[in-house]
Amino acid sequence: MRTYNEQSLGEAVKGLTGNSREEREQFKKVGRELIKIQCAACKKEKTVRHGVLLKYYKGKDYTCYGCGMEKRAQDKKEMNQALINLARSKGLIK
Repeated sequence: MRTYNEQSLGEAVKGLTGNSREEREQFKKVGRELIKIQCAACKKEKTVRHGVLLKYYKGKDYTCYGCGMEKRAQDKKEMNQALINLARSKGLIK
């Protein structure tokens, strides 16, 4: 219950009344839409939410989870090998 002289919910929210509330609902609806997209690495079609693409892949090629994990593992191996080579060149490892 509201107390005396308490503002209404519409005024308390500020900016989410009328058209802006409808716009926010439209953004949420578009973000939940499922779209098909092709992975840049394995060329398989995947179903992804549109909001995920906009948040994480803006201006980048989409890669599926499996391809992303393979690339991270390969990068980790390359980094470890580079560190080993650096230590050998400094004479820390024989």
